[in-house]
Amino acid sequence: MVIYTIVAIVGNAVAFGIVTPIFSAIIYQAELEITFMQSLLGGASNVIVLVVAGIPILKALAARNAKASNLTKE
Repeated sequence: MVIYTIVAIVGNAVAFGIVTPIFSAIIYQAELEITFMQSLLGGASNVIVLVVAGIPILKALAARNAKASNLTKE
């Protein structure tokens, strides 16, 4: 779960914090201040959704797949 959360945060930080504002400024000639603020809010809300919804889904999938395997805990 920790790896999933870190990857979600880092991935969204790169995508919404660096890539989106730069390409919006290059392609659409948008103002950087507005673009960075929109990207920051969009990235933050996306991380919240990924963590709040993603962790319970991952736990449910792990529990389901653990039942289907023939592995035993020693």
